Amino acid sequence: MTKKQDKKKSKWLSLLILIVGILAAGVIGLTVYYHLNDPSKEAMDQLKKNPPKNISNQESVLIAEYHAKYNDLTGYGSIEELDMSEAKSLSAILEKDTNEIISQGIENKKVSEDFKQIHAIAKATKNKADKEQIRLIHRYFHDLDIAINQYNDTKDVFGVTKTLGK
Repeated sequence: MTKKQDKKKSKWLSLLILIVGILAAGVIGLTVYYHLNDPSKEAMDQLKKNPPKNISNQESVLIAEYHAKYNDLTGYGSIEELDMSEAKSLSAILEKDTNEIISQGIENKKVSEDFKQIHAIAKATKNKADKEQIRLIHRYFHDLDIAINQYNDTKDVFGVTKTLGK
């Protein structure tokens, strides 16, 4: 092998080492970033230290039921092919149910604030379903179900509720 070929081979090897090093640094950096900025861990720590109190059975059941309904409607990629008619219909029913439960009074202040937000979104989406707003309703019920009912099919927390994460 000539000196020219050795030099060329050395340059390629150096370039390869540089690229692998940059990729490794990126992977390590992203891993550290996501580990340090994990809202799920923070939210679960918050939940262990200060679990929601004074939650009625009616509130708990409503949260679980609507979480299941919105999982069926939007979960696992279904949001990309959202049935707008079904979304509007569900929002109309949700608006009535949340209005009723809010009118009866919700003892836990944070849960009350979350229900008021859900009610407002349901009211807005009962006539004109918006994919992102429907996704947000699902995320509210997801986080509330974790906080109130210890839903544990996933550890993901979206951090949208006052009750858990916000």
